[in-house]
Order: sequence, then structure tokens, then C-alpha cells
Amino acid sequence: MAKKITNKSSEKEGQTEENEKPFDYKKVNYQAIWLIVALSTILISFFATIWILSEANKYDYIGLTFKKEKFGNIPIYSAEYIGRAITGWPVNFKLVLRNDPRELSIPVENKLKFISSNTTYVTLDKESGVLECEDANIALSSLGIFMNNMKFDIKSAFTSKNASLESNRTLVNCENKKNNTVFLLTAENESRIYQYKNNSNCYILAVSNCEIMRVIEKFEITVTAEASDEDFEGYDG
Repeated sequence: MAKKITNKSSEKEGQTEENEKPFDYKKVNYQAIWLIVALSTILISFFATIWILSEANKYDYIGLTFKKEKFGNIPIYSAEYIGRAITGWPVNFKLVLRNDPRELSIPVENKLKFISSNTTYVTLDKESGVLECEDANIALSSLGIFMNNMKFDIKSAFTSKNASLESNRTLVNCENKKNNTVFLLTAENESRIYQYKNNSNCYILAVSNCEIMRVIEKFEITVTAEASDEDFEGYDG
């Protein structure tokens, strides 16, 4: 009697095919979509946080947008100035300050006026001790850069004969250069910027308690406001 031969291999293959479920492409697609959405949300939140923090460090003052940032470990306040120099010519430079300009409470007692057609002198009262301040060199370097950026025809000088001879610089005070704009840096009992009573073209940058950086930066802010015709609330006179 002939036995019925069953193809077990075929039966197993058939059972396997019957037991296999069709691949759920929709499920995979949904998972991929949710993953993309989640990652996109995280990235958007990350960049939005960075933007918010960045904008929080910005503010407008005297017509400029200042930004608080760091130069190494030193906090600085910077703004791009696009406007006119004291000569009226267009200039573009980065104004960098160590102090928040809004907090520079140094009084400016008179509006500053410049004779831009003649040499401007920055004269130093060495005997007053103002150059012995810790930040003197940094402050004077900052002033020199700023004056060049503002296109002043500038020369440095000293108020005493001895100091001018030692340094081979011009002797300049508020009495002997009345046809030039003169900025005289000295130490006094109060930090302030004011006009010399006997010469309307001479301005005293008075430094108390070695606030030389604050006085010079207030001077830079004042000149910038003057050059850009911005309303400035820093005047006391």
C-alpha cells in the first residue's frame, strides 16, 4: 500500500508565511515623525533660550545698542558706532567700555565743544598723582584709540615744565592754548568733567579716588552723544 508522501518542508514554509504579519509601515512612519518633532522642539527651545539670553544682555543708550559680553574673563560693554566724527566725516567703529555706560555717574557740567580745525591737546597733570592710578595706562590707551576713531587731530602734552622736558612733550595748560581744544586730566577731590572758567575751550577731566577709567569712559560717552546729536541726560550744567 503506497504511503502518502507529505512535503514537510512545504508545509513549514506555508505555516511560516501564514504566521508572519505584514510589516507595519504606518507605525514606523509615525515613530519617525514623533522623533523628528521631539528633536525639532528641543533644538528650537535651545536656540530660543540662547537668543533670549543674548537679547537680555542688550540695551539702547545714547542711540547705540550696547551688548554686555566678555573679553577673556573681563566683562565689557560694546556698541557699534555708525555716524559722524567730530569733523563731520562718517565713521564706523566699535566702542568698548569696561563700565556699564548707564551707571557712569560722573557729572558733566557743561556741553563739550570742539575746534576740530585745530590740534586738540590731551594734557596730563603728572604732579597731581593721576598717572599713579592702577588703571591709568589702560584708560589712556582707551582714550587714545577713541580720539583717533573720532578723528581728533590729537597731541599729548603735560601741564608742567619739568614733565614736558622729561618726556619731550609740549607744555600745555588751560591758559596758553586758548585757540585749541584742551582736555586736562588731573586729580581732584571730586570726579567730574567741567569747563575751565577762564577758557571756554579747555575742559578739566577731574579724577577722585583713582576713578580714571570711569571719568575717561564718561568723557567718551559724552563725546559720542555730542557727535551723533543725541539727547544726553548726563549734563549737570
